[in-house]
Amino acid sequence: MEPPKFLADHMNGDIARWLRIMGFDCEYPPPAATDDEILTQAERESRVVITSDRELYSRARRRGLNAVLLVDAPLEQKIAKILKDLHIETLYGTLSPRCTACNGELERVHTLDVRDQLPKKLMRTFRYIHRCKRCGRLYWEGTHWKNIKETLRKIASNL
Repeated sequence: MEPPKFLADHMNGDIARWLRIMGFDCEYPPPAATDDEILTQAERESRVVITSDRELYSRARRRGLNAVLLVDAPLEQKIAKILKDLHIETLYGTLSPRCTACNGELERVHTLDVRDQLPKKLMRTFRYIHRCKRCGRLYWEGTHWKNIKETLRKIASNL
């Protein structure tokens, strides 16, 4: 099954970030983007619109676009709703994370290859880390990793 691509509206930046962490291709429009621009991009790129705006959701559906309307709920429940509504629960945990900043794909790199960008402590701790192919941002399992795993566990418990 090919994973869907997403486009999260202005009210769902946190959802975009977590979908990226989970490995889903999720674009997030610039703040000045209009609803028309969001819908056009979703149509052009075959993306599922993620929104909390009932009007935007209705317009997307009228145009024949796939869309998910999110209501006020904890983040973990919102993510679970997206996966359930699209019947893609089986993809949970099977995709490689993407860059939370730009949505680019990550590649595994040896710390020696990026040593000028890392604190020495990380050089001693990790042999490999991940780098975004698009923006070059670096990722490793730092102290925040425990919180990320806990959030992912909560998402899984809502599936």
